[in-house]
Amino acid sequence: MILTFLKYIMHVGIQLFGKFYFMDGYLFKENQLCVIASCLRELLLREAYEGGLMGHFRVVKTLDILHEHFYWSKMKRDVRRICKQCIICRKEKSRVQPHGLYTPLHVPTET
Repeated sequence: MILTFLKYIMHVGIQLFGKFYFMDGYLFKENQLCVIASCLRELLLREAYEGGLMGHFRVVKTLDILHEHFYWSKMKRDVRRICKQCIICRKEKSRVQPHGLYTPLHVPTET
């Protein structure tokens, strides 16, 4: 079975380097696409964290989403940085919230 797989890899033109391999000009680690250091990483981070149907998930959930399809070194550091810089989340976590003066409600009386 392994020999058949290796023959298939040679036929298709996939080159193996440990857990890494090239396929159709792209570098993969196991089943994750390797993303080089570029603005594409920032785009993927933003999309996984706050884009589309995502809802400002924290570090662990964002990492899980990215790890499904992508790989790059120091991904965890990048996700932490993007979560730390999020103004919306910082406002939500803030203990100081602007509260106005409480005004008592008028209690209706029966007459």
